[in-house]
Amino acid sequence: MQPALNSIANHDVFEYSGSSSSSRNGLFGFASAGGGLSAGFAPALAGVALVVDDSRVNRLVLVRHLAGLGLEAMEAENGAEALELLRATPSAFDLVLLDVLMPELDGYETLAAMKADDGLRHVPVLVVSGVEELDSVVRCIELGATDYLTKPINPRILEARIGASLAAKHLRDLELEYLEQQRLLTETIERQKTELSRFLSPQVARLISSPEGEQMLAG
Repeated sequence: MQPALNSIANHDVFEYSGSSSSSRNGLFGFASAGGGLSAGFAPALAGVALVVDDSRVNRLVLVRHLAGLGLEAMEAENGAEALELLRATPSAFDLVLLDVLMPELDGYETLAAMKADDGLRHVPVLVVSGVEELDSVVRCIELGATDYLTKPINPRILEARIGASLAAKHLRDLELEYLEQQRLLTETIERQKTELSRFLSPQVARLISSPEGEQMLAG
């Protein structure tokens, strides 16, 4: 089975420099005809991506490529299946690679549903589609897509987009973590002030409630 799969992937999914325009339906476009990734490609990223595409071959090619970049990947063959996976474990995914034309729930509807969900709205979405019309690109960006890449994809551009998306999500996660820590700290200070005020004189209680007192409680 593996040789057959490789044959399909090489013939129908990859496009090499100098190939005919009839292979525009391929997934990747390479800068050379060597048949592999450029020398600059190395596992330098980390995270979990969800690949959403109704083409099994496209999913397998993307998953294999992501693995070469150091990323774990899960698969979904349509938008409905993708939303089910995302909503079951929203914190498990760092990135979504989303096709546009799919049965059951297409990429537009999937993207809109993600951005309307508070638990999923901050997950970066890279649209990977053979639809090249400007209206489709604008629609996805307006719906909240991080970027829109048309097939065949230049693997170096894909790596750069993935790296930028993961970096942005990491910063967002750090911001959310900091805000949560601040919220917990504020709750702790307010609780300590309430408890102390029960045992202290009004003058000392006012001191504790002052900015100087809050600094002392915060350590």
